[in-house]
Amino acid sequence: MILALLLMTALPTSADETVPADFGAGRCHAKPALSLKGLIATPARLRLAMRRAKAATLRVIKPGMMVTMDYRTDRLNIHVNAKNRMTDLSCG
Repeated sequence: MILALLLMTALPTSADETVPADFGAGRCHAKPALSLKGLIATPARLRLAMRRAKAATLRVIKPGMMVTMDYRTDRLNIHVNAKNRMTDLSCG
């Protein structure tokens, strides 16, 4: 999926952000984090999404960002739009 605009600098600067083990360190389950869909992706909400999904790593996919197609069971992917709203949350 290719999108076209850049987002706020408050988001992680890399595609993958490793976080401390107390955030989940296990298999990701996106369903508990889906209630955050449509909200602005602030750093606090990104951490909350990771905790709810029990994800060990996070990848915020910004508009226009290229990403690898590797599948990781411990990673939460959060797609954001040009207005920095979370449009999709999934594991992989």
